[in-house]
Amino acid sequence: MKRYAAITAAVLATLATLLAVWRLRGALLLFFLSLGVAAALRPMVDRLESFRWPRLAALAVTYLGTLALLAGLAMVAAGPLMTDLERLEHDAETAFAHARDTWPNGGPLERKFMQLLPVGEGLASSAADGRWLASLPTLLGFTRGFFEIVVNTIVMAVLSLYWSIDRVHFERLWLSLLTVDHRTAARDAWRTIEIEVGAYLRSEAIQCIAAGVILGLGYSAMGFPYPVLLAVCSAAAWLVPWGGVVIALAFTTALSLPILVLRGQEVLWSAALPAMIATVFVLSFLELVVEPRLFDRRRYNALLIVLVVIVLTEGFGIAGLLLGPPLAAAIQTIGGYWLRWRAVPQSQPLPSPALAERVAGLRASLAADDAPPELVSLVDRLSALVRETQENSPPLAATDL
Repeated sequence: MKRYAAITAAVLATLATLLAVWRLRGALLLFFLSLGVAAALRPMVDRLESFRWPRLAALAVTYLGTLALLAGLAMVAAGPLMTDLERLEHDAETAFAHARDTWPNGGPLERKFMQLLPVGEGLASSAADGRWLASLPTLLGFTRGFFEIVVNTIVMAVLSLYWSIDRVHFERLWLSLLTVDHRTAARDAWRTIEIEVGAYLRSEAIQCIAAGVILGLGYSAMGFPYPVLLAVCSAAAWLVPWGGVVIALAFTTALSLPILVLRGQEVLWSAALPAMIATVFVLSFLELVVEPRLFDRRRYNALLIVLVVIVLTEGFGIAGLLLGPPLAAAIQTIGGYWLRWRAVPQSQPLPSPALAERVAGLRASLAADDAPPELVSLVDRLSALVRETQENSPPLAATDL
């Protein structure tokens, strides 16, 4: 009876934990994102510290420099992006009116496309006057307000900075919840996860910024009518695992339709097709040449990544789609450490006399080197523990010696 009661209690506790995690998924997502940001920026902090910078100064320069870079890119792109959106709205309205007036009397292909256009007055007017742009964030899954996004970003940056400042203390705090035998393996697994997740986030951020800048300059040189808008869309699409190139080409095709309707097929060869070729070339170069130097995705199981991405996308939308690969990498790292820990036999403790000799030698070396009082106090506590072990342990048999 007690066994069934224990099983029932374990099941109920598991369900309660899962329910709490689901209810607090937004806060947990923000917390883990802050840990990921701290892991992604840590190599730059360590690099500055290697030049004998104080840790607080290295953290301040790294975080402020990153924020300044992102804010500068946003400010540079904001004005042209709004101009492209206004131009797209005007071109979409003109193209819709032009197609509605001329395609019914055009060729067979134009009449066929005319049947695919919306026929309702309300839908037609909303497409013609650009109101469809207002629903674009909802269609893409961005349902949060601008103020909430800014606040969450600030909270994430503060949490990340706080974690970076007091990282060792937090590690000791949560490792103290484990037994002594498991702490070393847990610490190694945790630091490996930090390195891998940080490398992934750093790789994706660098590639996203590089894709946006290079494609924006390329689209402008080609004469594409909405260069910054298409560059932002292609850079955001690149963050999607596996299907980023396809989504970027879909954006290129969609943004080419208004000018194709208004200017004819010569735009296909002068702007639309070159933009597609440039998109495929730049994103393929990033994937095949740049990404392996920053993060080797081939080390991780593709099936596990797909499953994690599907589950997170179902629960968190686009955020889950982007966070699936690093979480899968973390799960695989934990599983690998657990399997190795299970396979390797645990080391046997030293006999009490040998341990006492080592502690005595350590005490003698500290006395000769004039060690600080804190270290001497730690060795005194260790000596007391060894004496207690010798007093409470049974004597060794002759066969054990």
